[in-house]
Amino acid sequence: MTSPIEPAQGNRVRRSLPGGVLRTLRLERQLSQLQVAVLAGVDAGHIYRLENGFHYPRPNMVWRLSQGLGIPLEELTRALATGAAPTRSADGDDVSNTT
Repeated sequence: MTSPIEPAQGNRVRRSLPGGVLRTLRLERQLSQLQVAVLAGVDAGHIYRLENGFHYPRPNMVWRLSQGLGIPLEELTRALATGAAPTRSADGDDVSNTT
């Protein structure tokens, strides 16, 4: 019997904190999963699996994603750890650390 809180196994959608951040960053840049994969030099299926919580990015993947998305490594690492995607102004400047 399925709990009202937890969906049936076949309907479960896996999500992860890093995956949600990656998806947000990708969509902000108006890129497809395939485009990010090409820019990062990885398989498009891997981007899908990361975004949907089937895999978590290892350090070398975080570096590749930072290169592919054009985000400094430290900024991407912080975003993945906190779950807060970096905020960008209209001109593309990082405004997440303004005081």
